[in-house]
Amino acid sequence: MKKPKQFQTTFFSYKTKKSIGEGGCGIVYEAYDDEDKKYAIKVLDPSKASNEKLKRFKNEYLFCNQNNHKNIINVLDHGITEDSCRFYVMPLYESSLRKAVGKIEPSIALNLFLLILDGVEAAHKLKVIHRDLKPENILIRDGMLDVVVADFGIADFSKEELYTAVETSDSTRLANFQYAAPEQRTRGENVDQRADIYALGLILNELITRKIPHGTNYKTIGSVVEEFEYLDSLVEKMLQQDPSDRFAEIDEIKKELIARGKGQASRQKLSELENKVIPINKKPPKGKKPFNQDSGGIKSNNEYTNVDSVAVEMENQNLYDFYKTAGDIIKSKDFILWKSKINDLKREIPDNLHSWRLKFENNHPNTNDELIDMAIEGLEVYLPIIYPALAGVESRDEQFIHQQEILGYIIATSKLKREGYETIVDLPLTVAFTFQALHGASCIASNQLNLAINLIKTPIILPNKSESKPLYLLDQLVGWPSTLARNSTISWKFLMTISNKFDSLKKIFGENYELEKYICSYYMLLNFFEFLEMLERGDDEQLIKSRSLQYYIPPNFTSVNHEIGNESYIKLIRNQNGIKQISTGMQVPNEKIKELWPVWIQHLNNECLKYFNYPFNYQIFHENLVKDVYS
Repeated sequence: MKKPKQFQTTFFSYKTKKSIGEGGCGIVYEAYDDEDKKYAIKVLDPSKASNEKLKRFKNEYLFCNQNNHKNIINVLDHGITEDSCRFYVMPLYESSLRKAVGKIEPSIALNLFLLILDGVEAAHKLKVIHRDLKPENILIRDGMLDVVVADFGIADFSKEELYTAVETSDSTRLANFQYAAPEQRTRGENVDQRADIYALGLILNELITRKIPHGTNYKTIGSVVEEFEYLDSLVEKMLQQDPSDRFAEIDEIKKELIARGKGQASRQKLSELENKVIPINKKPPKGKKPFNQDSGGIKSNNEYTNVDSVAVEMENQNLYDFYKTAGDIIKSKDFILWKSKINDLKREIPDNLHSWRLKFENNHPNTNDELIDMAIEGLEVYLPIIYPALAGVESRDEQFIHQQEILGYIIATSKLKREGYETIVDLPLTVAFTFQALHGASCIASNQLNLAINLIKTPIILPNKSESKPLYLLDQLVGWPSTLARNSTISWKFLMTISNKFDSLKKIFGENYELEKYICSYYMLLNFFEFLEMLERGDDEQLIKSRSLQYYIPPNFTSVNHEIGNESYIKLIRNQNGIKQISTGMQVPNEKIKELWPVWIQHLNNECLKYFNYPFNYQIFHENLVKDVYS
């Protein structure tokens, strides 16, 4: 492409970089907006735009623009150029499924296929038949975590109240011949969703064997990978010549996979109220629960409940049982099983996160309390992997105590879909904020202060950022998360609320506001660490001469009531050796700590006045920390 093309919409402008695809009625470009963000722009060529193609382009735009399913391409913007070129703007995907065919492990191929099934099934439930499914029309990015069905240019739209009717004559043949069902190759034949199921059968077989199955002697999946031979019977039924002999709908394919215990097939339904396709929530099986539900604070390893097998399926337990089961696995010293169980739980999170998004994207909170309630529901999505991490910390076993990988996974899920409200898109960062607080509370409870400091010093790269920073320098992760309006007061209220929302946290940390006390104690430690970090940098003069300081850690922990504040401080200084080890490790002399701590406290007092207006609204409970520990 010699000269970049300019595309202007009502609010945005785009500049093309290169052509990335071309079809019968137009071309697709890679483009950038004014902020240098990448997009794909599909342009309808006016010279090829018959009345029928114009209507199909409009139908495709309307369907994809109103779509909110994670496995169907979403249209973000649209417009018309001065020379009458219609166009619309989509997210840019790195590649298509074509480049993955035959090049990925069968297990990964199956997981990809399940995501494709979700996208096509969602279209079917919205009365849309694709009719041109092929690997080139399946787009992938983010290491194949983000998979969408695209190019609905020749789809059949039955929602005539919404879409433009397109008259297709009996002489018109649609779809790519190679992936077309038999009824699509014969003029005048009725074509329904079973044509898409036929194409999906071809794609599944090709993904693993590299061969498109035609005729009777095609290369089967079992001949390539014996372990996946069970897929051959599904492919065979999907490829029946007579549509009535195929699966009638995609849900039947999923039921087959679920019945065989294969793959992570998730069933879906159409929400009549919201006119959206949403996952069918899984319900735990009825019957006796695998664990006794005794209460108490953080327990030592020898207090875990015995079970017949530490491999009890975690996903069928209530939240507290995730913690208990993880504890029994840790007690058995089986690190591989522990990691395996956490990895199993991770697989559930993207779908559950998607369900949470669907609930709140069109019902966005209007008040601070509603924001907190929304964040509470989002946190619940991640608690099944957070609880085993807390059990790992509590164990004090070197194999299990380090939780940077869990933190990294939580943050990485924020890349799954970046479009929408910041309060919704950045939920994973709010969960990471909560995780570091719960992790810190667990470290205080188990007298592992250095472990808490190690986590907050972890280098983190946030979404859309290229540079890593330690966790404690990232405001979203220590006190100002987007989901909670970037307001540290709302965020602190959220932290002080979660134990009342989840009884499982009371079972782990104890009743009588124990979790709140441990979190408050942890934030006192963070404030002391921030002081030490300033001295370690050699910024003594700034501390002495500045009229005010810019704090990384918000001071909201000073706003708790007198009883909680005092007990929090007691919990912190009971581990005086741990506090001294932190300052020794940072090579900050005790004399300097004793000399400059009063200056730091005065700055903190000034900061609290800015936050809370009056002295009676806060109290610096750890004011005497240096005196109590270092004297």
